[in-house]
Amino acid sequence: FLYYAPTSIRERFRRLVDSGLKGSGDYGMLGLGVYNGQGPNTRDQNKSKHVVFHSSVPFELPWRNGQIIGVGMDAYTGQYNVAATPVVAALSPPQPAASPILHNNGNYQDERVAWHFVMFPQPFGLQGEYTVGRGPELNQARTEVVNGSLRGGYLQAFYNYKCDTYCQNIFPFMRVQEYYGGRKSESNAPRNSVREWELGLEYQFNRALELTVMYTWTQRNTSNSSFSPGVCSASTVGASTIPCLQSPYQLESGNLLRFQLQWSF
Repeated sequence: FLYYAPTSIRERFRRLVDSGLKGSGDYGMLGLGVYNGQGPNTRDQNKSKHVVFHSSVPFELPWRNGQIIGVGMDAYTGQYNVAATPVVAALSPPQPAASPILHNNGNYQDERVAWHFVMFPQPFGLQGEYTVGRGPELNQARTEVVNGSLRGGYLQAFYNYKCDTYCQNIFPFMRVQEYYGGRKSESNAPRNSVREWELGLEYQFNRALELTVMYTWTQRNTSNSSFSPGVCSASTVGASTIPCLQSPYQLESGNLLRFQLQWSF
């Protein structure tokens, strides 16, 4: 990876971190890199490397008492290797489970471009990102993996409250995010439809210790590729249960509460 940023931009990146404004660090104003593209802790599955481009520029608004805004763009392209596992096809009459057809030895074009912006919390903050691209995706019939389009993004609003005692900062936040496209890291790269709303609070005891609590309303496709019988409960009182089928990659909804305690040293 190669990164470049003039001295004035590097000082601005450093100030965002040192002042506790949720800066992500100094990864340069411009960046160019090459990597294996299969994801963290995963061996390269082909000889094709991903190429990534990065740009990010923070600048001050003098008429807003030094409010810092960051904008940027990122993009990558490469070949991603997909694994296959047996799945029941969406055909009539039903067929036995079989692995979907993979093309080009399982190597598919994987490319995305994303735009982002950040209004750093002074004290109100707003940030967002949106990405579009193409990647491997299981077709609707569940018979082969093809190249499909994808899109997704998030928008987050938050507030920076500076404590006088017992803490350093408190960041309440709200985030909404969505993604529609193939889940390339899973076998068969099934299509995933994600819509989530999140409410949370980050409590910084000091620069080294922080606690985050977050509640999520989520709707997304499961990663279960099996097709198995189950039981459906009738909605009417006194009616007996009726049999049903659990189809692969069903769209399900749920809620979850998460806690994270982080110690930086």
